[in-house]
Amino acid sequence: MHTQMSDIRLLKIFLVVADSGSFAGAQPALNISLSTISSHIGTLETRLGFKLCTRGRSGFRLTDRGRQVYLYAQRLLHEVERFDVNVDNLKRSLSGEIRIGLIDNTISDTRSPLRRALQKFTKRKGNVAMRISICSPTELQQHVYNKTLHIGIGSFPTKIEGLIYTMLYDEEHRLYCGRTHPLFTKPSARLTDIKNTKIVARGYLHSQDLQLLDVPNAAATVENVEAQAYLILSGGYVGFLPAHYAEQWVNEGELRQLLPDDAVYESRFELVVKSGIVPNNPVDAFISDVQSTVADSMLNQAALRAS
Repeated sequence: MHTQMSDIRLLKIFLVVADSGSFAGAQPALNISLSTISSHIGTLETRLGFKLCTRGRSGFRLTDRGRQVYLYAQRLLHEVERFDVNVDNLKRSLSGEIRIGLIDNTISDTRSPLRRALQKFTKRKGNVAMRISICSPTELQQHVYNKTLHIGIGSFPTKIEGLIYTMLYDEEHRLYCGRTHPLFTKPSARLTDIKNTKIVARGYLHSQDLQLLDVPNAAATVENVEAQAYLILSGGYVGFLPAHYAEQWVNEGELRQLLPDDAVYESRFELVVKSGIVPNNPVDAFISDVQSTVADSMLNQAALRAS
C-alpha cells in the first residue's frame, strides 16, 4: 500500500472510532452518519487488505492487526502534525540576506518609519544577515535596479522604469544660513537678499531647490545632506536642510532659518524595489513591517487630529 492523503483522512476516522469504542460512539465527534462511518472503515480495510475491527452483537472490537494499525496510525498522525508545525515555523522563521539602502541623515526624522520597522523586523524569528548602505538617491535606484540592493528608501526626484515606488512619508526642508553668514543677524532677510548670496544645492534635486529661490545656478553642489550642512555651517553659503536635521544647530544658535513663510518644501520619501523580482521572505517581511508602521502612524495622526 502506498499511503495517500485520502488514507490519512481514513486513518483519522479509524482512530476516532477506536477511541470511541463503537461506530455510534464516534458519530458525534465525526459529525457524519453511521453508514458513512461504516463506508469509510470499509474503504480503509480494502486499502489495507485486511479487517481492522469486528462489530456485531458481541460489540465492537479491534482485530490483532487493527490494534497494530491503531498504533502505527497514531505515530503517523503525530509525525504529520509535527511536520505541519515545523513548516509553519519555517514560514514564520526568516533566513537569508536582506540588503537595504538609505539616503544619509534621516535617523532624526520622527516621521520616518524606519526605526520602528527595524524594531518589528528584528523581533521576528530567524537568522537574517542584514546589510544597510548609505547612498545618494541616484545610487540607490541604480543599486536596486542592478539587484545589488533589495530595497531602497529615499527621496527620488527622477524615476527609473522597471522600479516600483511606494510612498512612505514627507520630509520638511527649510532654508538656513550659518552663524557667521551676513544674513544671520539681519532682522528680516528677503528673497532678493538670498539671490545675492552664494547658494549650495544638492545635485540630485535637479535644481528643484534653486527654482524655489528663483536662482539659476548654485555656487556649490553636493550629493548628500551632511556635505551641504558643512558648507552652510561654514557661514559662506545658504541652502536647504531637512528641518529635523538642522534643529540641533538652530537650538545651539549655529543656524538660522531664512524666509520661514516662503522657503519651505516637502520631499517625498518612497520605498523602491525592482519589479518582477523573485519572492524573498526577509524582503517581503521587512516591506510588510515598513508598511504596517506607516499605517499605524497615519492612524495615530488621524486620532490626534480628531481629539
